[in-house]
Amino acid sequence: METIKTKTNKPKFIIYARKSSEDNSKQVHSIDAQIFVMKDIAKHEGIEIMEIFQESKSAKEPGRPVFNKMIEQFKKNKYDGILCWKIDRLARNPVDAGIVQWLLQKNSIQQIITSDRKYNPEDNVIIASVEFGMSNQYILDLSKNVKRGLAEKVRRGEYPGPVPLGYLRDFKTKKIVLDPDKAHYIKRAYQLYSTGLYSIDQLTEKLNNEGLRSLHNQRVQPSIIGRMLNNPIYYGWFEWKGQLCPGKHSPIISKDIFDKVDEIMFPQRVMKRRDKNKSTFRGLLRCRECGLKTTAEARKGH
Repeated sequence: METIKTKTNKPKFIIYARKSSEDNSKQVHSIDAQIFVMKDIAKHEGIEIMEIFQESKSAKEPGRPVFNKMIEQFKKNKYDGILCWKIDRLARNPVDAGIVQWLLQKNSIQQIITSDRKYNPEDNVIIASVEFGMSNQYILDLSKNVKRGLAEKVRRGEYPGPVPLGYLRDFKTKKIVLDPDKAHYIKRAYQLYSTGLYSIDQLTEKLNNEGLRSLHNQRVQPSIIGRMLNNPIYYGWFEWKGQLCPGKHSPIISKDIFDKVDEIMFPQRVMKRRDKNKSTFRGLLRCRECGLKTTAEARKGH
């Protein structure tokens, strides 16, 4: 947020600029471009810019800190209006849209100016409502399309999640492929752990010493190794929304060695019930009144 000091009698406006992604590597020029256009409009309209509010956060849900701070300034009647690139920069959810519309209707916000139109308190509120509604609908449709796309990838056997250690994302096909620098570490981790001679901490230390590094080229942590040894993606399947799905990517290990590691990590899954007092006819007798099977138990040695 940038504050600009002024003593003119021109209308006091602020600039609100927002980009959807919180990743600085994406939409990197978006905010600067918005501010440049808004400053140019302010110059032609004879508007004085008092502050510049900018943030990198999606507007699909309420709770943007910079937006909320800006709204508080208008509730105190500190400024006259808002300059923003498009109306959807202000809100893409009905809660924030309602706040902006209410302040505009109350004249707390005297005017909103975008790159293509002006919104005034005396205007028909239907126009702003429709445009805010279209912004919200865009988010809803986008969410549905993303979910549909992910479901289709799963159906084709393509893993839709983040790239696991030992694989890379092929940016041409969007599929995961073996990482030639790390895949052999994954195979070695399973082989070593399947011997039963290593704890997770010992295995982590050994792999780090041999040169294994994370996706960000850092020493791996025991938690990463623990999750890796329990991930079915390495034998050709993957888990998605609680279900195990067959994948079309190249496996690193066999299902047999995965099961062997699973038995060592989670022995309770394969432990069979031990019953020292087995009864030959247990389960064969039924109660004549309720129909339930009877069982056998020892009482005072009998």
